[in-house]
Amino acid sequence: MRSITHRLTTLYKPSARTRRSYAATSVQPPVMKSRPYIDTYAHAAPYWRNYVTDWVEKSRHKLDLSSTEVNAPGNSTFALPSAIVRMSQSDIESFLVQKQEVHHGVLHGIGKLRLPADCNPLEVDGFVLENRTQTTRPGLGKFRDVACGGYDNRPYKYLYVIDAEGLHLVREFTECEKSSRGIAVHSLIKSHAIIGGEAFFDAHESGRVYINFGSSRYYPTSVQQMENTAKYWLACGYDEVVAVYSSRDLQEKPYGMKDRYGKNLPNVIYRRDKQPLILTVIQQVNKNSHASQMAFNSRCYG
Repeated sequence: MRSITHRLTTLYKPSARTRRSYAATSVQPPVMKSRPYIDTYAHAAPYWRNYVTDWVEKSRHKLDLSSTEVNAPGNSTFALPSAIVRMSQSDIESFLVQKQEVHHGVLHGIGKLRLPADCNPLEVDGFVLENRTQTTRPGLGKFRDVACGGYDNRPYKYLYVIDAEGLHLVREFTECEKSSRGIAVHSLIKSHAIIGGEAFFDAHESGRVYINFGSSRYYPTSVQQMENTAKYWLACGYDEVVAVYSSRDLQEKPYGMKDRYGKNLPNVIYRRDKQPLILTVIQQVNKNSHASQMAFNSRCYG
C-alpha cells in the first residue's frame, strides 16, 4: 500500500509559474522528507481546516491584528549585547550599489539564492502571498504600517526573507490556504531566497527592529551571514537592529527554536552612526559581568 506522501506528490501538479521558477535555475526541486503530517492546509481534512481557522480567529479577537499601534510586551528576555556595531553612512550607502558580488554569485554580501530546505514541496510558491507582502531595499526606506509589539509576542511577529530584489515582509498571522499551518510561512513569501527569519518592531522607537534568523527554510550557515543580514536592515532605513544570534555551531546544527526565544538571549546591536564617514567601531561587552545577566526591555538600548 502506497503512502499518503506518494499519492500527494503524484496527484499534485505545480502551477506553470512554479515550473518556470524551477526551470530558471540548475538547482533541483526539494525532496519530500518523511514527516508525521505533510498534508497541506488546502488538502487537509475539514476538521483540521476548521481548527486552524478557529485558532486564527481567536487570536484576532484576543488582540487586534489590524492595529499598527500596539505596546504589548514580549515574553523573552535579552542579555546585554555581546557587541555594539556602528555603521557609518558610507558603509550603509555601499548597499545601494552592491546588488551582486562577482565572486561565487553571493548576493548583498550574504549568500547565494537558493530553494528552501526542510520543506513540504507543496509549500513552495512565491506568488501565493505577493498581494500581502511588503518589500523594501536600500534607498527605499523602512516598512510602513507595521504592528508594533515586544519581541516574542507572536501576534505581532513578521516573517522576512531577502532575495536579489530586496527585503520582503509578511505578518505571520496572514491566513494562507496553501500553508499546512493555515498562516504564512517563509517558502510562500518567496520560492527562492538568500536568508530568512522573524522580525518584531519596537513600540517606542520607530527606528528600532528586533530580528532573528529562525527560518528553517532559509536558514543561516555562518555568523557572517547573520551579521550582513542585520546590516542590510540598517541599510533599509532602520536606526538600530537588535539581532538575536545563535549560541551554537551553525555547521553542527541549524539555528533552532531554543536560539530564538528564552531567557538572556545572546544578541548583537547594530546602529546607524550619527557621525558619517567614521569607520565601524565594535564595543565589546564583558559577558562574565553580573550586569550581562539583567533582563532586557525595549528601553535598555535607547
